[in-house]
Amino acid sequence: MQKFAIIGRNKKNISKLKKTLLKLGFAYSAKPEFIISLGGDGTFLYSERIYPGVPKILIRDSNICNKCSNNEFDELFMKIMLGNITIIEYYKLEATLNRKKYFAINDFIIRNKTPIHAIRFEVSYDDKTMQLIGDGVVVASPFGSTGYYYSITKKKFDNGIGLAFNNVTTDIKHKILHENTIVKIKLIRHDAHFTVDNDKKIMTIKKGEIVSIKKSQKNAKIIRVI
Repeated sequence: MQKFAIIGRNKKNISKLKKTLLKLGFAYSAKPEFIISLGGDGTFLYSERIYPGVPKILIRDSNICNKCSNNEFDELFMKIMLGNITIIEYYKLEATLNRKKYFAINDFIIRNKTPIHAIRFEVSYDDKTMQLIGDGVVVASPFGSTGYYYSITKKKFDNGIGLAFNNVTTDIKHKILHENTIVKIKLIRHDAHFTVDNDKKIMTIKKGEIVSIKKSQKNAKIIRVI
C-alpha cells in the first residue's frame, strides 16, 4: 500500500502528516489504497462515508478516539509500507427506508422529532412483535456498541445486532439479536428522526413508514500493524 489520502479537521496536522508520508515514499492520491483517519471516532465515521470499504488507519488527534493507534508516525507507516499489517473487518448494518438503502458502521437511531411528544412504534424481529412508547430506539452493530448504545445500556457486545430502547414507558430489557436477524421498525404515532452514524443529514420518518434493518454485506476495514 503506497497511495493514501487523509481525512481530518486539523489542517496543520494534516499538512505535517502528509509531508512525513511523502518523504517516506508514499503517494497522495485521489484513488487511495488506504485512508488515514486523523482525529477521533467521528472522523473515522466520516471517512468511512467518504471512502466506504477502503482500509483505514486511525491516528489519534482527539481525546475521544477509542480505536486509534498510538504508534509513532514513522514507525507506523514504515510497517505499512513493508506490509507488516493485518486488516480487521467489521460488518456494517443496512437499513431500507422508502426503497432507499443506508449503511452504518456504528448505528441507526430513530427518535422522536418533537421532544414534547413521545413516539409510538412497533418493533418486529424473528416471530416477535412489540409496541413501545418513548423517545425511540438505537440499532447498533458490534463496532457501534461502544457508542450511543453503550450510553443507554452500559453494555457492549461482540456479535449480533443490538437494540437499545431510549426512555420507553415499558420495562423492557435491551436486546442483542443474532447477526442474521432482520429488524423492522414501524412508526405508529408522531414523526421521528432517522440518523445514520454521525451524518448531519437527518431524515424524517412519517406515521406508517417502516425501516427495515439487517446485517450488510459491506464491511469497514481497519489497518493494524503487526
